Amino acid sequence: MNKDAPVLHKMEEFDPGAAKHGNFITYYKFHSLKERVDLLPIHLLLSDSRDVTSFLDIGCNTGDLTEAVYKEISLYKNCYALALDLDNSLIERAIEKNHICNISYKCVNVAEESELINALNDHLELNNKRYFDIVFLFSVTMWIHLNYGDIGLMAFFQTISKYAKVLVVEPQPWKCYKSAVRRLKRAKKEPFMYFNSIKMRESVEEDLDLFLREACSFEKIYESPRTNWGRKISIYKQSRLL
Repeated sequence: MNKDAPVLHKMEEFDPGAAKHGNFITYYKFHSLKERVDLLPIHLLLSDSRDVTSFLDIGCNTGDLTEAVYKEISLYKNCYALALDLDNSLIERAIEKNHICNISYKCVNVAEESELINALNDHLELNNKRYFDIVFLFSVTMWIHLNYGDIGLMAFFQTISKYAKVLVVEPQPWKCYKSAVRRLKRAKKEPFMYFNSIKMRESVEEDLDLFLREACSFEKIYESPRTNWGRKISIYKQSRLL
């Protein structure tokens, strides 16, 4: 358990702006789970010949999307998953309603390198693996970026690049950053520490794509059309993990 992780209070369940790390309980009311899963090109995600697939879901919230992805992958292969979130109250809810024994939930602040590495290594060693076949990052990048800056976001991806054979990223565009700042201001919360100093701004999606390809050795193999909620899902493959 991460005792320092932000915990939702009851009022924050109804005020997204009060959740500074994006850890609001009403998250799944905003976007359809089915729409998100339908956007995933399963043939690309499951392109290798192995019978078992492992995946990591970062920023899992209460696990609804984790379970939807698990059920979709399970139609084609056996799989098991590790799902992480920095809010212990969300993880507790996920554990309480989880009936899938192959999904493990854990409270981890993924922007803290040692904490993330320890959680990943523990899970992988338990399953005799060196890396995850797929790592999912649905609408997570902005929150790491706003709370830990350019350096924190880049360090996070450099760590993840060592553990992800396939990376699925749904980054928030710049307009989402501005909306998050406005919501936080309305909620009368402390502002995001790094908003004014980050260099990746209006072109943050393109900047992140370039960083993943040039600094993290990923090859981009897919990009979805922009969704109804204004996001793109991009898929990258890591050739150095064989």
